[in-house]
Amino acid sequence: MKLARQKVAILLSEEGRAALEPTPVASRYGKAPAFQVEVLETDELGIWVRVEDAHGKCAVLVRWAYVLSVVVPMPGDAESIGFD
Repeated sequence: MKLARQKVAILLSEEGRAALEPTPVASRYGKAPAFQVEVLETDELGIWVRVEDAHGKCAVLVRWAYVLSVVVPMPGDAESIGFD
């Protein structure tokens, strides 16, 4: 699934939340296990997200190893496929 240019909710592992503590993600969302962000792009390393903090907008890499799940809103009435 292409995630670029979509707003998604990302659920992180405890290690992922700890790894993001010194980043603008933590200053914006605190220690919440999940947060909603705009995806800039994805690659083999993880999800590049746009985050705005007191200093402005920046891109932050969220490594795949720390991502437990990604929730993508489905437009309209979409049929569930595979996950009920």
